[in-house]
Formats: sequence, C-alpha cells, structure tokens
Amino acid sequence: MSVGAASGLVVGVTLLNLDSNSLTYVEGASISVITDKSDYKRGEPIQVRVVNTGTIPLETSTQWNLRITGLSGMIMYDGGEHTDSFLPPGLDYTIMWNQTKNDGDIVLEGLYRISVEGTYAGGHTIQDWVTVTVWK
Repeated sequence: MSVGAASGLVVGVTLLNLDSNSLTYVEGASISVITDKSDYKRGEPIQVRVVNTGTIPLETSTQWNLRITGLSGMIMYDGGEHTDSFLPPGLDYTIMWNQTKNDGDIVLEGLYRISVEGTYAGGHTIQDWVTVTVWK
C-alpha cells in the first residue's frame, strides 16, 4: 500500500510539472513561443513571448516573422514590421496582439496558430508555434 501511495505522489508531482508554458533549453539553436494563457475572450490582448531557448544568438528583420493563422492556414495577421532585432541566449522579446486581422477587423471565435521564426549563423531559420483559443 505504501508503494502505491509513493507512486501516486510521484505521478502527481510529474503531472503538476507538465505546464504548456514550460520551456526546455537546449544546446545549439532553439526558439520558443509562449503566450500568457491559452484561452482568451474575443478582443482581449494576447501577450506573445519569443524566447531564445538555445545557446546561439538569434536575429530577425521582421518582428520575429510573427504570423497568426486560422487552423486552416489562412493568414489572419502578419506582423511583418521591419524591426532588426537580436536575441541573445536565454532572453525573450514580447509582442502584443490585439486580435485584429490585417484588414483591421477583430478575429472571430476559434482556434488560432501563432508562429514565430528567427535566423542564426549562416542564414538558417528556426521556428516554433503555439495554438490559442478565442471565445465569445
């Protein structure tokens, strides 16, 4: 019985540590995108953090090539503002999205994919994405 209780405790602690916003740092190039939460009310600002989770500096010339698409792949927002940025290992950059599409309309309820991209030595690209839900 004590073995079962100990196993339950270990599994419980493990499940508590499985957080969708937890980051894993690796050797080499790595980029991660996280949001402050996964569910939003329609029109609520979404905080998008771009984190260099590797050991190599990352660069961008267009606000981390932020793209927000519906799950069908249709581009809702393309944050292609020209902003040369440099992101050293372990640091992050925050972008706020007010849930407006490129045409100025607010997005409808649904699932959205937020993706970012950076470049590193030799012009190689690396990307990551996260899915969020917008509710009424």
